[in-house]
Amino acid sequence: MKAMEFDNVPNFRPQVSRSLSRFSVERQNKPGVSFSASAFKSRRIVIGRIFSNKAMTDKIMIHNHVANTIERCNNAQGEYILVAQDTTHYNFDSQEGIEGMGFMCKQSRGILQHNVLAIAEEGLPLGLIDQHNWSRKSILPFDNEGSVESTKWLNGLDRFNKTLGMINKTVVLMQDREADIYNLFIAERADNVKLIVRVFQNRLAEETTSKEINYVPKMPDLCKSPGIFVKRIWRNKKEELVRFIVKFAEISILSTKKDNHNQKTLPLNIVSMVEVDENDQIVQNGANWLLLTSLEVKNAEQAFQVANFYCLRWSVERFHYTLKSGALNIEKMQFDDIITMVNAIAFHSVIAWELLYITYLQRINFDDDAIKYYPKPVISLLEKVVKKKIVTLGQYVLALTSLVGFQKSKVTPFPGVKKLAEALERFYYIKIGANLETVTR
Repeated sequence: MKAMEFDNVPNFRPQVSRSLSRFSVERQNKPGVSFSASAFKSRRIVIGRIFSNKAMTDKIMIHNHVANTIERCNNAQGEYILVAQDTTHYNFDSQEGIEGMGFMCKQSRGILQHNVLAIAEEGLPLGLIDQHNWSRKSILPFDNEGSVESTKWLNGLDRFNKTLGMINKTVVLMQDREADIYNLFIAERADNVKLIVRVFQNRLAEETTSKEINYVPKMPDLCKSPGIFVKRIWRNKKEELVRFIVKFAEISILSTKKDNHNQKTLPLNIVSMVEVDENDQIVQNGANWLLLTSLEVKNAEQAFQVANFYCLRWSVERFHYTLKSGALNIEKMQFDDIITMVNAIAFHSVIAWELLYITYLQRINFDDDAIKYYPKPVISLLEKVVKKKIVTLGQYVLALTSLVGFQKSKVTPFPGVKKLAEALERFYYIKIGANLETVTR
């Protein structure tokens, strides 16, 4: 992949874009090293000044990346684009000297970050649609209007409507239990925008056909045609093949006094997934998902599709993992003030996306020609190092990660982002020895 995510940084001279683009390649090649060790001193000084520039913000930093993400969504195969939004945090308790730093919780100093990540139907992460950073009791509040933090879900939907509401695909916004907010279900959505939310609140709802009123978790019991759904999920640090019994029903959620609304939602579908064994008996302490969606669910096949889509929400969790211990070690970065830190995190968010993109790309497009993604001299060098012929993208990545000890097995058929990051760094130094470090990755 070429470094095009920083090609156009608004309100700055072209030199800034060129500096960020060059530095992004260096960080992609050496994701595990510290900021100070990632480039020559002169480059670090330039990048440090860009991060600390008073005119720079996290939104400006990812502006071109977001534009590219929208284009990738438009060009993606399939009729659906999936978008997962979730919040993570960065703990900076060990760095007391960061000017302006507030709290991520009552006692811990740090930054909260809400990301909206687009994902293709086959599971390939396409990039960020939005990112919001803040720190409590700091010079960088959630917003300047005193809004409660739960409005981040509505803000994400608003951004989603504006960026993807006009594309010629159905776009599905997915979120975990924290987003089970009545106002999200009644908020205005573009015609092509649908929701999937994991249920958390024990609200009353009305079944649309029988008009029976009951609590939301009880509603799937009204389904007369359940089905069995088998899916690979990540659990206990490994992938497992899990059987679910799936039920569904169409309901409207009833408002409460707390919601300050005298109404009920438009019809939604509730999909229940409960883990069962080979005899279809419920597994004690097994996986149990209860999902609310505005997607049409008239049969078991459509219920399976909703479940499949929700499984892809895991990509945003892996994105946060990549930013932290998986590759980039954001919480170990050292900058003088919170604004510089946030701009640096926004920059590294694009690097994290690219690492994750490569990780999923080789799983989905394993048999693609490697030459489509990597220059011939780089492929030839890797062939010499591992003493194997490399034809496909999958073979290239398996050969690359073998440099750091990864061996394909039934349990782990593909390398994860952590091994990939380690391998990119190892191979970068091999390329230096072969005078190929300036060749595109």
